[in-house]
Parts: sequence; C-alpha cells; structure tokens
Amino acid sequence: MPVFKLESYPFVCRMCLKPEQSLEMTPLDTEDECFEGSTTFEEFLTTITFEVAEEKRHLFPRSICPQCKESLQSFARFRAKIHNVHLLMNALAELRDFNTAPIKDLFQTQPDTVRSMLTELDLCSKADCQAEDLIEEFPQFQIAQLPATLKDTHFNEEFEVKIEVEPEKIESDALFTEQCPLEELVEPKIEIVGETNPEVGCELLEPTGETFDLEVKPTKKRGKYKTKPPKEPLQCPKCPYTTTRKTHYNSHQRTHLKRESRSYPCHAPGCTEKYPSRVALQKHMVEAKHTACVCEICGYQSSSNGQLKDHLVRFHGNDRLECEYCQKIFKVKQDLQEHVKAVHLGEIVFKCETCGTEYRSKTSLRNHQARHIDVYNFPCQQCDKKFKVKILLHKHIKSVHKEATQECEHCFQMFHYKFKLLDHIENVHKIRMRFFCDVCVASFYSQDDLATHKARHDSPKNLECGRCLIVFHAQEQLSHHVCITYRDDYVCCGKDLRHHVQYNRHMLSEHGVKMNVRVKPNPDLLLGHIRTKRKPVLSCPKCKIILPTRTQKKKHQEKCIGGVTQN
Repeated sequence: MPVFKLESYPFVCRMCLKPEQSLEMTPLDTEDECFEGSTTFEEFLTTITFEVAEEKRHLFPRSICPQCKESLQSFARFRAKIHNVHLLMNALAELRDFNTAPIKDLFQTQPDTVRSMLTELDLCSKADCQAEDLIEEFPQFQIAQLPATLKDTHFNEEFEVKIEVEPEKIESDALFTEQCPLEELVEPKIEIVGETNPEVGCELLEPTGETFDLEVKPTKKRGKYKTKPPKEPLQCPKCPYTTTRKTHYNSHQRTHLKRESRSYPCHAPGCTEKYPSRVALQKHMVEAKHTACVCEICGYQSSSNGQLKDHLVRFHGNDRLECEYCQKIFKVKQDLQEHVKAVHLGEIVFKCETCGTEYRSKTSLRNHQARHIDVYNFPCQQCDKKFKVKILLHKHIKSVHKEATQECEHCFQMFHYKFKLLDHIENVHKIRMRFFCDVCVASFYSQDDLATHKARHDSPKNLECGRCLIVFHAQEQLSHHVCITYRDDYVCCGKDLRHHVQYNRHMLSEHGVKMNVRVKPNPDLLLGHIRTKRKPVLSCPKCKIILPTRTQKKKHQEKCIGGVTQN
C-alpha cells in the first residue's frame, strides 16, 4: 500500500493538490480582475512564489479548484489593499514636506481604487473625494504637527565593563616595567566608549590574573523634545484658520495665493477669455452662448463633462434611493448619506470653539465661525456691499440684483424666495400651503407627507426618539439626550427670536443652557398669518442697538459699519 497519495499528480489543484474536478476547475491561464493589471492566475502565483522553467511547466498542475480560487482572489485583494495603504501613507509623509505630487498622482492614476479603499477603511465621508480635498484638510491632521525628520534618539544606559588581564599579557608588561624607572611609570588611562560616547577613565591596575568589573555611567543627555510655553495663535486674515506653527501658517497663505492666482480659461473655439472662478466662467458660457456641454433632455449648459454628468444623475436619473427613517427620495447616494448624518444621527455635531454653538454640518459651522472675525472676503461686484461668507453674498445678489422668479398663480405677484410666496398666498389669499406636525413643529407641503411623518412619531425605529426622531447608537445616549419640550413663545432678553433654532442657540451661547424647545402653532391659523404678525427685532450687529424699522436700521448701519453688511 503506497504511503503518499500522489497517484493523480500533476492532474490536481495547483494549491491544495487535490485531484481535478473536470467541470469546476479553472485553468491557470485565465485572467482575473482581482490581480493587478488583470493578469492570469499563473502570473500572479509566479509573483508570490518563483518562476517555473518553461521546459518543466508541464510537470506542474495547470488548474485550480473553486475553493482555492476564492482563497487566492481574497489574498490578492488583501495584498493589493496593503500595497495601496502603504502608497497612501507614503503620500501623506511626502505631503508633510509640502510635496503634493505623490497624492495627486495616486488619485489620478487609481481614482476608483483609492476612493473604494478610503470608503472601506472609513477614512472619508465624501464619495467623489479629490486629492485637493485631502490637501486642503491636511493641516488639521496630527501628522502635520510632527517634525519633518527625526534624528536617532539616544537612551541613557548603564554599561558594565569587564576587563580580563591575560597571563601572557602579564609577562610582556612585566618586562616593560623592569626596563622603566619607577618615577617614569605613569598611570595610563583606558578609554571605554559606549553608544553615547562618554569619556570614561580608569586606572591601570597591577596585573594579577583576576577579572574585575567597572560600572560606567555615561553623562546624561537632555531630552530631544522640550516643553515650550504656548505661542499666540496666528490668525489667517482671509479665513477662520488659526495655527501656532509659522510653517503651517506660511503654507496656508501659499494655498490662498495659489487659489487667488488660479484662472479658468474658456475652451470654446476662438475664445481666449479667462476668469478667476468657475462661477464666472459658467456665467460667461451662458452669456456668450458657448455650447461646451449641453443636456439633450432639457438644454442645460455646463462648462465641463463632469457637471453635465452630475446634472443628468440628479435631474434625469432613474435611481431612487429612499431614506430608511423618513422615506425621503434621493437620486445620488452622497446626498442620501449627507441627509442621514445631518438630520437623523444625533451624535454627529460640530461645535464652535468660541461660543459653544453646535451645528450638524461643517459648512454651517464654518459660516458661523466667520461671524466671530471682522474679515469680509466676499464683495459684491455690482455694489459696495461686502460679506463674511459666500452664502450671504449669494442671498444678497438673488434678492437685490436679480429678478424675482417665484410667481403667485392667483395675483401674478413676483417673489424672490419660495417661502415668501407661500407666506403671501396664506396671508393674502387665505389658502393653506403648509401643514404642521403637532409634535416636532415640522412643516410639509401636503397632508400625505405629514401623515407619513406622523407615522414615524407613532412607531419609532430601534434607538430612535419618538418625539425628536433622532437616531442614537446606544441606549444610554437615547436615555440622556435633550428631548423636545414646549413653551408659549421664543422671547428671551427682550427679543422675539421667532424660531426654535435661533432660540435654542441663543440659550446655549448667551446663557450656557442646552435646550430643545418648541412652540406649538395654533392649528386654526395659517403659517403666513403667524409670520406676518410676528414682527422681527431689528438690531445693529455691531453695537446691538434696537431700531424700529428696516429703513432706520439701514441708515444706522451705513454710519456704524461704513457700508459693510454684517449678518
């Protein structure tokens, strides 16, 4: 009876050496996308083992079983993942030295691989992230605070030095001593050099043939890193960015300089115009009637193929992504993810370090932080107004310099914003356009949407508050969160703050009390009627003086702020 079960070799699986199963085996010359460059199974095995001589290939198995095929594919994916992770780490290390070439090359050569890796490792919340996004956020990472190079660190150690005097050595030394006068005999020093190179001297003893120990303590070296007193932060005059490191500040200023010097040329045939921003270029494309990229469905024009693709997905796509909490429909996965984080997940907040106000998105926080500094980087090109954030500039242009687009179907009056149109219809024409939830005071455009919303209050999901409709990751968070409470008005400090968001933020920033207050509206009144009755408090944002009318506020601001609009 044979000892080894190799009767079928080499007609076996290349990896497990089990006999071939004719219908399920995969030839080694089969290409697979799991391997880098879509190489074959045989080529991949060669890269991780050794190359088989051409004249001996027929002596090796030529196929692989399904189980080993799956294992090899998993191994290839994991190997590629490790390789890509190390490429990313190397790019981050180079980025620390302000070398952006490796990270840009990584995103340009392997965009899909890099994005899928970042998503799998949960390192990025943006689906179509670019190298520029990572470069912009890099100063916030801890690696940006580390030194560019690190010298060898020496540790304080104690050395135990043993000196053995050999018998043969004694005789030669004894002869030397006999020939020298006693007064010329000087005690020589023996240098013992350790890792820290201390100079240590020891006396030459009479040779006795014995072994003796010397304890040598090197001089202590001061630590490489010293605790320095904190420096005053350097504030960027163009944005809310602050840092205590001058190198980071200079790098940040170079980023501003690069953006300010950037230009966007028009690629239309015969046009040599250049513009400082994409918005200006798009405006030129529309006004000059350049047909760079046109949507064949609705005629929408864009200056790039990427914008056209985004337009097709958002407005003409067939995908329907439903939010599992509120059943709202989205066509883009990124929009759905941002919606869930901003609306439903309660533990994700972005806090202002200056006043403690909390926001659900980084964009809202950045817009808020800009109000703490007196920097107006967004001037209106059509008048002398200046703004701290871009969104306020866009609102100003839309309401002052552009024509109204919202038309009332009952009296044909025009409005700039939809909420003003709805207020007008409800207040003037007495037609209900919005429907309230009596639990969380949310408003909806139809009774069906309101009924769907109320069903969530009646049947909340696991770890979801039935009143706030916020989802938590743990029962403890759900039990200790600040739930909705009710009061009669939003009046505080002599002002009617008019909305629960402004009231809750005011209580946190001015009084240090975190609240989640709502005022239940009168079900018999229309929202437009309520908003018309509720007169806003008009005050100067600089000196806080209260003014009775908008006209007086505008005149006061022209003197107090000097034509600079502050919101």
